[in-house]
Amino acid sequence: MVEVYKDVLSPVEYDKLETAFTSDEFPWYFSPHHLDSKFNPEEPDLWHFTHSIFDDKQTSIVHGGIRGDSKVLAQRNSPFYQIATEGIVSFMERVHGTGQLQRCKANLYTNQGKQVHYNDHVDQADYGEKEILIAILSIGESNGGTVVGDIFYKSHKNQLIVLNNVSHHGVSQTDSQTRICINYNFER
Repeated sequence: MVEVYKDVLSPVEYDKLETAFTSDEFPWYFSPHHLDSKFNPEEPDLWHFTHSIFDDKQTSIVHGGIRGDSKVLAQRNSPFYQIATEGIVSFMERVHGTGQLQRCKANLYTNQGKQVHYNDHVDQADYGEKEILIAILSIGESNGGTVVGDIFYKSHKNQLIVLNNVSHHGVSQTDSQTRICINYNFER
């Protein structure tokens, strides 16, 4: 199951979010590999910047800046929690009947002069396909995007892609400086 929603946030909500996440003062954190905290010389292009916004268990954060206490559940790791989650959490509860937000993390991909396909992964490997819903919000326009199965979903401003907890991967862009998306993981 993959569903795509255009203009998911109101123009005011979206502009506030985009302004914050594209500011030169926004705290992005370098990740030398998108699925690990260490550089892998066999995959030199698979780096990006991240920002951890919320994590229910703290154990799944590989990178992303502020880390919480692994003994304390449901931690907000970012001062941007409210603007990053408010509209999307409300939308997902209303449209999909989702439960607890498990994780919210922003990703920033830079233009590497070529499109880079990152590795396929499942966001919540400890859960089944239908136990978690993934939502990916695009901030800005680019020719980068997300691949689910064999289908490429191009990044469009204020677009939300909703999918089951299945294998997927990001693709960097060549037509803009950055590609920014916010990844949300919800319990069903």
